[in-house]
Amino acid sequence: MKDLNFGINLWLFGGLVEDFLLRVASLGYGGVEISGFPTEFSPERRLKIKSLLSSYRIKIITVSVGVAFANKSLGLDLCSGSKDVREKTVGYIKDCIDFAADINAGIVYVCTVTKPEVSVPVKKGWEWVAESLRICADYAGEKNIRLALEHFPFGLINTVDATVKIVNQVKSNNLGILIDTGHLNITGEDPAVSVEKAKKFLVHVHINNNDGIHDLHYPPYNGTLKKDDFFSFINALKQINYQGYYSFEIVTAPDPFDAAAKSIRFFEDLTSG
Repeated sequence: MKDLNFGINLWLFGGLVEDFLLRVASLGYGGVEISGFPTEFSPERRLKIKSLLSSYRIKIITVSVGVAFANKSLGLDLCSGSKDVREKTVGYIKDCIDFAADINAGIVYVCTVTKPEVSVPVKKGWEWVAESLRICADYAGEKNIRLALEHFPFGLINTVDATVKIVNQVKSNNLGILIDTGHLNITGEDPAVSVEKAKKFLVHVHINNNDGIHDLHYPPYNGTLKKDDFFSFINALKQINYQGYYSFEIVTAPDPFDAAAKSIRFFEDLTSG
């Protein structure tokens, strides 16, 4: 499995980023993902994290704005009927891009966790999202950060087909696609076929499992996605010469470190034969 780079979202562990880097690195992970809350990271804390990353030979792969979008108290929404809300959201994404540049993360990813209000035509909401993504992708490019869009089954951009469509509409070389296996399971999309559809824009993948209904973020070995699904997913990624991380985005696990270790072993077993 030396040809695969494994990453994990630190969302799984809770607590402070710096408290988990050494143990995660010791499990075989080369990269981690962190949530996009820039104000929680003082300049001193950022310097400490960068020093630890260097010492442990591990990287921050992505900064996630998706978790912030899901926090309703922040009032972030790319397809809101309020121009002020949309501008606030773009500003927040830009802050996350600045944060990512400061800590040497390569990707900032977003997703539309909402849909337009009933009074707003879907087409108009779509246009607002495309416009905002274009602004953010251009800004990210200036900072040498890649912006990625993740499909979310309960939001406006809910499938890989929809994600490819809007990325084509935005027409930015700096906007890519993030595929999430758990989200594919909910919308009934084939993982391998989805990779082929998104191959022109694919920059990152999230690996997790669920019951096919709820976004539970189980480890890959628990849920209704089976070994064959992940095996074909890996093969599809190899076919398009995907060079990014295989990143586990797990939330629901009784023992986070046990789940992190077993997830790597699960993928090792898939490709060892």
